Amino acid sequence: MERRQTLRLKAQFRSSFSSPEMVEGEGTVEDLSHTGCRIATLLQVPQGTSLEIRLILPDDLPPLTVESCIVRWSRGHEFGVQFLDPREEDRARLTRFVGTIQSSPSPS
Repeated sequence: MERRQTLRLKAQFRSSFSSPEMVEGEGTVEDLSHTGCRIATLLQVPQGTSLEIRLILPDDLPPLTVESCIVRWSRGHEFGVQFLDPREEDRARLTRFVGTIQSSPSPS
């Protein structure tokens, strides 16, 4: 049964993350929605880990920081996070960015 409530869109940009339980890490966002993302990284991040994530969006603005995220699944060197209650201005920026991905033409 599919539990995801929002469509994830293919993406490719850098991110970094940190948690009180682990050292800081870096990864590549592989897909994104306004409620979460999938990150590929060299680290293994366990399911249930609370993270702060910095999304380095390709929009020439400072990184977007989501202070409260939780790892919902983890397989090898990829994990999926849910954004928990981002600040209103961050939620608006994320929604705008997801809209640009959604409306951009797919490469042939």
